[in-house]
Amino acid sequence: MESIFREPVINRTGITGNNSDIDLRWNEKDWNHHNLEDLKRELIDQLGLELVPSREPIQVLVVEKVK
Repeated sequence: MESIFREPVINRTGITGNNSDIDLRWNEKDWNHHNLEDLKRELIDQLGLELVPSREPIQVLVVEKVK
């Protein structure tokens, strides 16, 4: 999700583990226009998941140089 929304997405669902399978379907015809509102609506309608903007501290790793 982070690569799509271009910002961190933090899991606050309470679901633990990394073995979650989901089947999300949405019309990608407008994907070139980055119609993220349609994707957010499908997350709510199909999976009951809502993305809520917030501000909180997170840890990040910054790589300044690679040899």
